[in-house]
Amino acid sequence: MGVEPVIIPPGVDLGRFAVTPRPTMRRVLYLGGKNRRKGYEAAKRLADTLVGPWLRDVHPDEVPELMSQHDVVLMPSVAEPFGLVAVEAIASGRWVVASDVGGLRDIVIDGVNGTLVADGDFAAALAHVPDYDPATVAATAERYSLERWQAAMADAWSALILADE
Repeated sequence: MGVEPVIIPPGVDLGRFAVTPRPTMRRVLYLGGKNRRKGYEAAKRLADTLVGPWLRDVHPDEVPELMSQHDVVLMPSVAEPFGLVAVEAIASGRWVVASDVGGLRDIVIDGVNGTLVADGDFAAALAHVPDYDPATVAATAERYSLERWQAAMADAWSALILADE
């Protein structure tokens, strides 16, 4: 067809997430269930000392409020094709500590909106979260907005249609 392939990440409704001041105490949130691929075992090892004593199912409507109540979002994923939770955390102005895998490499800008962990030492990464500005972190989520996604999809379809003529 003569059209260059493009990768268009999913769009996220960034309007669901408000940038709020950071909590005064360090609170770490893990959203991934008991799924091995999401790094549940790593989160569980940290739970007693860093994350908190409880795990429960979370309805998607609860996510924005949970993000606002926490300072850092932990994503110790073994594999992650995209990383919706990372985008939602960043849109909320929250620092993300994530495995250096898959789609998280594109979402988390190391030292800007989060920390990428290649060696599995999440405890060390959590201990060294910088004094970040939530608004600065949130600004980096704009590239995943629904508006950008819609424009990218329209451009891709236009290129395909024009190439076929």
